[in-house]
Amino acid sequence: MGMNDQFIFCTTVIGNESLLKEEIRLYFPDLTLSFSGKGLVTFKNKGEKIDERILADKSPVFALRSGIHILKTDEDLLLDDLAKVTDLIAREKFGVHYFNIKGEPFSLVGEEKLASTYSQLNNRARPYEYIVNVIEISPGKFWIGLSFVTNATNPYPNGNTEIVLPPNAPSRAYLKIAEADKIFNLNLNFNDLVIEYGSAPGGATTYLLDKGLKVVGVDPALMDESCANNPNFKHLQIPVQDLSQEKLPDAPVQLVTVDLNLNPKQSLKEVLRLTKKHAHDIRGILFTIKIVNEFHLQKMGEYKKLFIDFGAREVIEMQLSSHKKEYLIYAKF
Repeated sequence: MGMNDQFIFCTTVIGNESLLKEEIRLYFPDLTLSFSGKGLVTFKNKGEKIDERILADKSPVFALRSGIHILKTDEDLLLDDLAKVTDLIAREKFGVHYFNIKGEPFSLVGEEKLASTYSQLNNRARPYEYIVNVIEISPGKFWIGLSFVTNATNPYPNGNTEIVLPPNAPSRAYLKIAEADKIFNLNLNFNDLVIEYGSAPGGATTYLLDKGLKVVGVDPALMDESCANNPNFKHLQIPVQDLSQEKLPDAPVQLVTVDLNLNPKQSLKEVLRLTKKHAHDIRGILFTIKIVNEFHLQKMGEYKKLFIDFGAREVIEMQLSSHKKEYLIYAKF
């Protein structure tokens, strides 16, 4: 590594490395692959140097965390080297996140050392502060990188919200909505009405019902009995492409969630067609985009623009730690 070389690190959901690399190839032409491992990929910047703030504004969607790689270190030099990095941002607010790509520390040595020095270790990141990332690559070996936080940054270390799937959840869709709520603070209020497209068997539905919300689930498949028998749940057992606005509730709808096993073009077309009925009421749309094949990565900008054209005041794209080959679009209204 040359003295003037700049490297960008990106962590990702294990199994999504190829999606991340293709996204970088499409949208970041100055970055070339440097290292690729499970859940961690680095790129060499062959263009003009970029700082953490610019990178944060253009952060790859399929990166749980991205930033500027600063240095490699080991257990003995960890605190000294970390102090060198924090000196670079001494006049700025900053937090420290310690993690490894597998979600569990290889050892507690690094964590114990950091916690004794940095009281803000692994706190939820705040918008417009720096995060010094300490990534344990192997026992006693660390990479240190610097990130900047925006409203579109997952504020938890490596995107890990530490939400556990409860025994009563019918599917892992519970984790997706729970993560989104924790990250974005969806402001779910008792008796809010939600339309959920792709509700079966009821993972996300369970989370919403447990919060005291009313849910209309659209899905031709059967729902788990715990949801189907809940008085706050109504099931429209109809494929979304066969559903008309007339069958949707007339009452105001505050939130729309979408997790359909359709290609993105069709699911976006159908859901936005139906959502026009409640366009003046909704506060947000949580839309899971399924990457059926890598061709859909070329359309990411088009997918985002659909929500802007629909009237969203802010559109955030983010991969969640519970995702597989998919990502979230959160449109705020």
